[in-house]
Amino acid sequence: MFDIGTTRIKAGLVDLESLKIIDIRQAVSQVIYPAPGLAEQDPEWLWRTVTGLAQDLVSSSDDRVDAVVFVAYMAGLILLDEKGEPLTNLITWLDERAAGLPKSVWSGLLRVSGYNVFRLLEFLRITGGAPSSTGKDVISKLVWIRENLPREYERAKHVLGAVGYLVYKATSTPVYPADDAHLTWLADTRQIPPKWSRKLFTRYGLDPDKMPAIMQAHEIAGSLTKQASKELGLPENTRVLVGMGDVAAVALGSGAVEERRLHVYLGTSGWTAFHKRKRVLDISHYIGSLVSARPGYYLAIGEQEVAGGAVEWASNLLGFDNVGEALTAIIEVPPGAYGLLFGPWLFGERCPVDDPYARGVLIGLDLNTDRREIVRSVVEGVVLNTAWGFKYASKLSGSEEPVRLVGGLARSELVGQLLADMTGYTVEIPSAPELAGLKGGAMIAGFGLGYSTLEQYASKIKIARQYKPGKYRETYQKLLASYTRMYNNVKKTFRELSQFKQQR
Repeated sequence: MFDIGTTRIKAGLVDLESLKIIDIRQAVSQVIYPAPGLAEQDPEWLWRTVTGLAQDLVSSSDDRVDAVVFVAYMAGLILLDEKGEPLTNLITWLDERAAGLPKSVWSGLLRVSGYNVFRLLEFLRITGGAPSSTGKDVISKLVWIRENLPREYERAKHVLGAVGYLVYKATSTPVYPADDAHLTWLADTRQIPPKWSRKLFTRYGLDPDKMPAIMQAHEIAGSLTKQASKELGLPENTRVLVGMGDVAAVALGSGAVEERRLHVYLGTSGWTAFHKRKRVLDISHYIGSLVSARPGYYLAIGEQEVAGGAVEWASNLLGFDNVGEALTAIIEVPPGAYGLLFGPWLFGERCPVDDPYARGVLIGLDLNTDRREIVRSVVEGVVLNTAWGFKYASKLSGSEEPVRLVGGLARSELVGQLLADMTGYTVEIPSAPELAGLKGGAMIAGFGLGYSTLEQYASKIKIARQYKPGKYRETYQKLLASYTRMYNNVKKTFRELSQFKQQR
């Protein structure tokens, strides 16, 4: 079981009966930033890292491996030629080079929330959502490649995402997981599994024949090739499931698999999501639905670009040895961090505002401000941003049940209490919340191989801690109001300052 992020890459052996994580290995993920707004990974480095972790795990365990599952970040993109060789690096979800593409989506006299009304209605009817102006969606990246790298686009035999690339390396079978296909905004998602929409491909001058078959997460993509068997240290007959994106895996691994039940993820990025049998949408706040890894369901999600990534950035910048040390140091700093307010928009934003120009903001500094207070404001800013998006997601859900919190930041007791105070919801944190993706991958593997149902697996996920809204609930309600006003007051300045970004 592999969980590929842009911060860390995890490989784990998970018992498919109990969901117990038997052993785990991790590596620091490498992201290349060739120019402002660009974020890529070397695909060969990624495969070498995966195989290295696998060999380390296998060599230290006597357990039988029944299957391999890949979970990875969504909205990645790589082009392979007819021999399966990369024509591009793996363009990650962070990449913004295609901002504003396709141009016709955001042009015209009649517009709603910045969208051409006719293009928007077509997207909503076919896909149940629409691409963001940030350029981070696959449709935008493909248009950019066709316009700027026409030779590579013409030579491409397979267009794949991050999960699809790893499955291809393991099996030589090109597949596109259903959830990742949905997020391309090129698939007709009125049915599950979705199908590629030739109408949308034609509309935006793209070739649907370069796209592989869409398959559901629990289906078998194939078995390991002889070469992959050797590199991974596993038998050639080991089955490889189609797998899924990190969002779908975490949704399962949180244990919140029942309809309408909310979960929040706070890792490098963040989101609020819930399962629903029908597609739901809040176009004004960029909350849409993706095909879920749970068969027959969609996953409504409001994604936020930077969460724990902002805390790690601030901790490193201010000289803390690690995030854990920084989180411990800020416990005694009072709510509001002596008048500091931080906006964590370090790489643009999607929900509840679709703004590729948004960047980090810290206001309220004075000559007495120290690094502990700054980190406290960064943590509070991350959770305030989460609460801002949560407000609209919870309205769509209608659930008043306790919300599950997972991801690396969920290990912090402070963060759990902050989320409860800022949202007004009881917050439940499962054991090992940072490993929800691994657990979700194991759940889909066990389900696909017939070990158990997803509901039965979810019942095995134990709650380690619970937080209820406390004495600072009113304080943080006021701070959230100040936070949203801060964004509205500076959003015009973000666009004005963007002209200087190219000078770095």
